[in-house]
Amino acid sequence: MALVYPGLCQSVLSSAKEKKHTTKSARFKNTSEKDVKAQKTPEIWEAGAMIIKNSKQADSMLVSMFNGKTTSWYPYSKEIPSYYGQSALIHELELWFFYGNNYTPQEKNVASYDEEGRIIRLETHLHENNNWKPYFAMETAYDHWGEETFYGFFLYDDDANEWDLVYGYRANDTFNDNDALVQRVWEYLMSGQWYPEYMEEYILNEQDVIVEIIEYYYDDWDK
Repeated sequence: MALVYPGLCQSVLSSAKEKKHTTKSARFKNTSEKDVKAQKTPEIWEAGAMIIKNSKQADSMLVSMFNGKTTSWYPYSKEIPSYYGQSALIHELELWFFYGNNYTPQEKNVASYDEEGRIIRLETHLHENNNWKPYFAMETAYDHWGEETFYGFFLYDDDANEWDLVYGYRANDTFNDNDALVQRVWEYLMSGQWYPEYMEEYILNEQDVIVEIIEYYYDDWDK
């Protein structure tokens, strides 16, 4: 089975996008770990331009481009997914471009998910010399509020045969004796070193429920 969509093709990860973290006001609504309900609807990594509700495990998507001068559609690319078992979650997505009279492989993206169905790692491989070579990757982690507490952008070192973390940010958390979050320090990675950026201090009541959040930039708190 194939899905045919006109003019919707784009690289899954054409460039690294800088990520930013935000404070979630939802923490005021529910700050007890045992009361947090896991989301039951998994996010679907959709083929192509990420707009297909792919519940039928389509084996490919063909993309055509429209030429206004000739008023004709022309083949542009083909995207080939593979799945995790019988689910709609895409494990790998290959991107093939149409050159001459054939589709030629160019890029492959490999996704890993957490228990909530969220992508926590996405690797991009390029097709060179008839082989797929790892190029870059993005990795994330979440807290029980669903806030992203780690983001990392990796480049692959061919000589060392390993991934190098070149950019990222992370949250360092401090908890009280009841395992309630009382402080979160955000750090960013630059030139291989982690640096503090700003801090969130959580004021709790006697039931360990957050009643106030105070934010400090690094220059403002006691070093």
